[in-house]
Amino acid sequence: MSDKTDNPKAEKSQEERLLELLQNVLKEFPDYDPPRIRMDGDIVIPLDVVLKQNREASRSMAEAISNMMSGDRPKRSAWIK
Repeated sequence: MSDKTDNPKAEKSQEERLLELLQNVLKEFPDYDPPRIRMDGDIVIPLDVVLKQNREASRSMAEAISNMMSGDRPKRSAWIK
């Protein structure tokens, strides 16, 4: 077993190893793009752009229908006969 101090360049960094493992896992999930490391060190696994747009369109449509239906409710009168 080699120690990290023996040859530090031969060892892969944690980030590189983690990205490789994530890429292998994501091969089973085609809805996601390859993972990326952001400038702050966070690893992001983005959803496919087209799927994201479809979800947003569906959400917007559902919200529009909900708003339209809430406007169709009969108004209750405060008058009592």
